[in-house]
Amino acid sequence: MNTLEFLSTLRGLDVRLAVEGERLKIDAPQGVLSDPLREELRARKEEILAYLRRAADGSGGRLPPIAPAGAADPAPLSVSQERIWSLVQFDPANPLYNMYMAFRVDGELDCAVLEEALNDLVGRHEALHTRFTLVDGQPRQVIEPAPRWTIPLTDLQGLDGAAQLDAVDRLVAEETGRPFVVDQEPLLRLRLLRLHESAFVLVIAMHHLIADGRSWEVLLRDLGALYTARVRGERPQLPELPLRYIDYAVWQQALFEQAALDDQLRFWQEQLAGEVQELELPTDFRLSSRAGDTGSRLKTRLCSELTEAVRAFSRQEGSTLFLTLLTAFDILLHAHSGQTDLIVCTPVACRHQPGVHEVIGYFNNLVLLRQDLAGGPSFRELLDRVRDTALAAYENQDVPIQRLVELPNLLRVRLTRAMFAIQESLENGLVLDGLQVEALDIYNETANFDLYLSLIDRGEELEAVLEYKPDLFKEETIRCLLADFAEVLQTAVDHPNRPLGEFLPGRRRLQLTAGPASAGDFLPPRTGVEAQLARIWEEMLQVRPIGVRDDFFALGGHSLLALRLFGKIEREIGANLPLSALLKSPTIEYLARLIDHPDEKSRWSYLVPIQPLGQKPPFFAIHGADGNVLFWRNIVSQLETNQPFYGLQAPGVDGRSRTVSSIERMAGLYLAEMRQVQPRGPYYLGGYSMGGEVAFEIAQQLGRQGEEVALLVLFDTSNPVRPVRPHILGDMADEEKDRLLHRTDDRIGSLRRKLQGHLERLAPLSPAGRWRYLWADVSMRARRLRLRLLVSFYHGRGRRLPDDLLLAYLSESHLKAVLRYVPTVYPGVVTLFRAAESLVDNPADSPMGWLPLAEGGLDVHVYDGSHQIYNPKLAVEIGSILNRCLAAAQARGLAAPG
Repeated sequence: MNTLEFLSTLRGLDVRLAVEGERLKIDAPQGVLSDPLREELRARKEEILAYLRRAADGSGGRLPPIAPAGAADPAPLSVSQERIWSLVQFDPANPLYNMYMAFRVDGELDCAVLEEALNDLVGRHEALHTRFTLVDGQPRQVIEPAPRWTIPLTDLQGLDGAAQLDAVDRLVAEETGRPFVVDQEPLLRLRLLRLHESAFVLVIAMHHLIADGRSWEVLLRDLGALYTARVRGERPQLPELPLRYIDYAVWQQALFEQAALDDQLRFWQEQLAGEVQELELPTDFRLSSRAGDTGSRLKTRLCSELTEAVRAFSRQEGSTLFLTLLTAFDILLHAHSGQTDLIVCTPVACRHQPGVHEVIGYFNNLVLLRQDLAGGPSFRELLDRVRDTALAAYENQDVPIQRLVELPNLLRVRLTRAMFAIQESLENGLVLDGLQVEALDIYNETANFDLYLSLIDRGEELEAVLEYKPDLFKEETIRCLLADFAEVLQTAVDHPNRPLGEFLPGRRRLQLTAGPASAGDFLPPRTGVEAQLARIWEEMLQVRPIGVRDDFFALGGHSLLALRLFGKIEREIGANLPLSALLKSPTIEYLARLIDHPDEKSRWSYLVPIQPLGQKPPFFAIHGADGNVLFWRNIVSQLETNQPFYGLQAPGVDGRSRTVSSIERMAGLYLAEMRQVQPRGPYYLGGYSMGGEVAFEIAQQLGRQGEEVALLVLFDTSNPVRPVRPHILGDMADEEKDRLLHRTDDRIGSLRRKLQGHLERLAPLSPAGRWRYLWADVSMRARRLRLRLLVSFYHGRGRRLPDDLLLAYLSESHLKAVLRYVPTVYPGVVTLFRAAESLVDNPADSPMGWLPLAEGGLDVHVYDGSHQIYNPKLAVEIGSILNRCLAAAQARGLAAPG
């Protein structure tokens, strides 16, 4: 191992080295520096000093130094912050990126002095009084003047025993789980709970946008030092920070403009070359889509004998504890997945640039450790491979993970499967003069990774914490995995030359949840593209194995899942396929052919031939609020075999184009496409939910063009006079509720009417109620503004909208279209299908609301079910009713004169 490799190892362990005259200053987390590492440091001291001096004067450093950015306010976000910010915009109420700690403090805590120390701390670190907002459509961090802080104090002295403990648990969970409003407030919160005169609980929460693991160390150390100084009557003395976080953010963004990271990027392109496999761990539960963010965890301690044996083995092999434990984790994953090409994520502090080590901010990065386990190496041989992989990764850790996931070899790989880390315990991180401080074990039950194994050095014993997603794994499975990890370590230290295949000989291997059996003519993937698609289908449908001729819908697929599936295909394979492809042939074989032969793709069209064959006049069906038409497939399967059926999908459903928020314009676009298939009437058409209003408008336009409409069907479309679906109305601004309530009047309304409506609603409310009313209205408008800005952000860069954002965008646009539309009297018959549950849930939404608009009469059919007609269980009844309506309308057409 040369000096550079040795320094890379230390860097990965968050060991900081600095030159002070002729001395080598070492700053390392507790327990990291083993005896072999200390000996190596002594032996290489002169080489290390020379290397650090070269780096300091710019003659040997790989990256330019960080320089003060000046008055960059508002400042850009770092690349890592951009990713977190974007994720927060999708779900602002999700506390997934909250960081938190809680401490029990015993003794005579001076709350006033603690507040003074907190104000000193906030004034010292700009991140603690920074908020994040959009400026000219771009996210920026705005450093506000340091506010004057007070720490809320909740007195629980009146509660005894269990009641007090329950209150503490509830309040801590409330404080740590409450989301931050990143554009309106500082992203730090403290709260004190008084248990009795000399016992408190201190809760501290921060948002990941402003902090990482090292930031906690800095915050706790500085807060303790400032409190101690003030409680002793001394003036707090902390060294001035040479750099600010915004200096780092500006510097990092400039690295890409200056191509300073090109060498490191080339390393990762080579490291991730070839066929990169996603880790495929069998799971206990089959999900219809990806697991959510709900998390759980289990802990176990490795006995002191095993812990000492692992330490001794690491010393003997000239390894670090991290590398030995990581090698064992790789073997554990191999034993349960059968894969020999693994990718495991691990966090790195990324604070090796001078001047940033004591700054609170989000510097962390993830590095990808792609490990080759082929050939059945022994533990000792694999340890050498792991060491080489880790050293190279640490040396190239400056490329943000956000840039790596955009590499072609990673577009199809989900990286949030497995994570490994050694964590430093912060139990003794907060020291308050004259007080006993004990860290409390709290957890907000969220998880970023399917499996995240972290090891904490507890002195004589190592504690293993395995965080997991209970949507995927049972608790007993995780317990077995922890036991298996300990067994791998024991086997490694006892028999380091034992081949890989003799570790965990299959007796506890995870069993895949049984999925639906494939057809007897199961055909496995034959090409690379088919294999990629099969892996994506298996992940999305949670069924294994899937053959290339298996039917997407027969395996449990549905329209919403199809939308996510095609988004994932585009992200991971780079192919932008039309959703309508699933209607032509819902198989991997067909989609792979479209990807391999792009010239076979159909042109984009609003019109989708769901069943184009037959001699009868075609039926044209309009989408619902989510814009896609795949759900019609279930109903079409119940119609006469010679009944052609076409769906009309919405602009914007591809995630790249703009939506249309006008019923009239949608109707015109769709009608032009319909006439390509059927130039003259009579026409048969209908629409689901809001699509019913589009179908109604198409019928009106056809009538004005002198064409006949033989059948107009509104599939559970709300009446245009009364408000419907209170769960939707609850999220609207009151002025828009008012517009929906009075759609037959002046839709826009005057300013006086809007103001009067607000005043009438505010008048009977208490002061608190008025505040809640105004806050709800402002929050709703902020959500809509945020949605528009995010859509512009993605469209402006030519990128497909993420699935959740796309659905929100389509629904918002279509709701706006409905609110703007004023239907007029239709001269023909309106056929209305209504769900029995819709009528029960909202009696005000009477089908008779359509009667004033149906001059030819109203034909109502109530079916037993809900509004969700895409539910396959409803297809039989709805299809049967539609068959009768079509037959009757076609018979009338045949009987008509001429």
